[in-house]
This record gives sequence, structure tokens and C-alpha cells, in this order.
Amino acid sequence: MKKKKILIVDDEESLATVFKSLIEHTGKYEVCKETRGSRAFNAAKQFKPDLVLLDIMMPDIDGGEVAKQLKEDADTRDIPIVFISAAITKEEENEQGIIKGGHPILAKPVPIEKLLATIEKYINGETGLDDKTGEPPVNGNDNGRWKDRRQHRRVKILNLLAYECMDEDDNQLERGMGRVLDVSQSGLLLETRNLIESKSILLSASGVQEDLIDIKGKVVYSKNSGYETCHTGVEFYKNDEQTHNFVVGLIKAFNVQKGH
Repeated sequence: MKKKKILIVDDEESLATVFKSLIEHTGKYEVCKETRGSRAFNAAKQFKPDLVLLDIMMPDIDGGEVAKQLKEDADTRDIPIVFISAAITKEEENEQGIIKGGHPILAKPVPIEKLLATIEKYINGETGLDDKTGEPPVNGNDNGRWKDRRQHRRVKILNLLAYECMDEDDNQLERGMGRVLDVSQSGLLLETRNLIESKSILLSASGVQEDLIDIKGKVVYSKNSGYETCHTGVEFYKNDEQTHNFVVGLIKAFNVQKGH
């Protein structure tokens, strides 16, 4: 059976890489990612995706303009678009669901189960549009508002990791995404949507040249910390050169994010 194609357009390269890995892991989709909005239209023309996952605020061209380009071209106008953005909250996502122009929008960080369910819903031709214009959700005077909100909320979705919970025989129990709250040479604190009850966990993140690096660790504690939020402490099993180099880079990025 021929796999459906998904194009991910997001200027946050590590996030795009993690999304690509998680989606491809289902075995149902072929995924291409593009980290520059200005190249998204040409990427869509060449790759011919069945669905586009599109960030709204990008430094060179916003997702609204990309959506407009896609909707104005005969070859791409019928491709469903799902926006993914840090410019809205989870509460706004739950309240609105569909925003201006009729395109569905998901708030970052997106639980993998919700991402896959949304892809499944819209990849078969449900554009979600309430009109024929395909009007993008950001344009004109709205741009400043979205940029301001992105600037304040972007920090919340940095340092995302994919994770797999394993049993004693290294069989996969569940998969998901988490956000790094703190990190050291020996381990890290992970924020997730679900409580992690297994003792072993495999963390995956974007490393050198966009390759995914896997780090295996032991779950030393896991607890509910509020509405749809859980905190998990992970102790790294071993610190080989690859893991060491990645952790050093992650610590540096984390400190920059916190302004240290």
C-alpha cells in the first residue's frame, strides 16, 4: 500500500526532526521537512504531499503567506493544511478548534496521539475550510499580535524530546513527547502529558546534522504536577562520547534559553 505523504514546515529544526521521526515510526507515512517558510511552496510542488503541517510564525515568511501561496496554485490548492503554533494556548485550541480561514490549529507542544489523530482526520481530503478562499489565519494587521505572542511563548516549546517507555526486555510500552525542564550531566527533568510508570526510558532528540540521537535512562521518579502535566526524573544509564557531547550541547542550549 502506497504511503501518504506529509510535509512539515517549521523553522525549529529539532522539533521538525522529532515530529518527522514520530510520524514515520507509524509506518503509514512518508515525511519531508522544510525549515524555511520561503522554500515551503516549492517543496510542496516537488514533494506533492497529501497534507501539510505548517508553523504560523517563521522568521522569513509566515505560515499564513505560505497557505495563501498553496491555495492560489492549481497543483496545491486542495492539499489539507494543519497549523501548529506556539502562538495559541491549549485553552484557546480547545475553545476554538478552527480559526480564521477554516484551517485546524494545534498548540505546541502537541501530544503525539493528538497529532497522529489530526493527521488521520485531515489527510484524506478534509480541509476543514468553511469557505473556498483558504484564507490564512495571519495577515495584515494580525501579524503583530501573532508575533508578540510567539515571542513570549516560544521559550515554552524549546528542548522537546521524543520518548519511548520500555519494559525489562526493552519492549516498547508507549511513546510520546516531553519538554526538558532541567538537565545535567547525569540526568534530566522531563515534563510530559502522561504519567510515566515504566522504569526504563529511551529519549530521542535532534543532534549533529539533524540525526536523531537516542539516550537511554532510568526513571527515578514520576508524579502528577497539575492539570495534564507530569514531571519525570531520568538518570542516564551511561555517558559515552556521543551521549556526553549531546548532553553538553543540550545544557548550553538550555542555559541560553534561561538567559544564563
